[in-house]
Amino acid sequence: MRKDSELFTFIKNFKDWTTIKTRTHELNYHFESDDDNIYLFFQESNGKKDWKDNLIFFPIPCKVYKRQENHMLCHMGFVREYKSGHDQIMSELIKLYEVLPNRKVIITGWSNGAAMATLAAEDFYYRTGCKPIVITFGNPQVCFDPFTAHHILNCCDDFREYCNVNDIVTKVPPFYFHVHKINVGNFKLFGIFNPWKYHTNYDKDIEEK
Repeated sequence: MRKDSELFTFIKNFKDWTTIKTRTHELNYHFESDDDNIYLFFQESNGKKDWKDNLIFFPIPCKVYKRQENHMLCHMGFVREYKSGHDQIMSELIKLYEVLPNRKVIITGWSNGAAMATLAAEDFYYRTGCKPIVITFGNPQVCFDPFTAHHILNCCDDFREYCNVNDIVTKVPPFYFHVHKINVGNFKLFGIFNPWKYHTNYDKDIEEK
């Protein structure tokens, strides 16, 4: 299994993403596998459509697919973005899992991609009954209430949500909740004024933890 810091380095440097485009949304993802794991990666914000979704933070009930019994309250922009391509992504992931049944599913993403990974984890569990491992970096707050955060956590075998204490992205939208936040880095009084630095060095932060 790759180290968590290596997953972030991979996401930060990877270029050959698979893209699902609609008129209003864009999803970028990638699959890999090794002897033990299947990896589903989601890219960070990458264009105007992603930024628009980031800013539409009203809470809405999230029923990812029609027959799902559960309703969650989540960030509207992230829900709409994820649902714009989730059937294709889940279909590909489940087919890969059926071909490689003894491997663990690891869903990971950075920034906007971390929000997609959070929703994908719950989606995968309710389609398959199998609990993935989720590892995210610089994740905005996706869940509107503690019940939703707890529900998603229960859908996962493990959930590691790395947040630098100076990274402003991890603190928005206000009054929302993380699923399982792991603070990294050292607080700096003026760190909030250098958001790019603290949002893009999670590989170093985790190695130092």
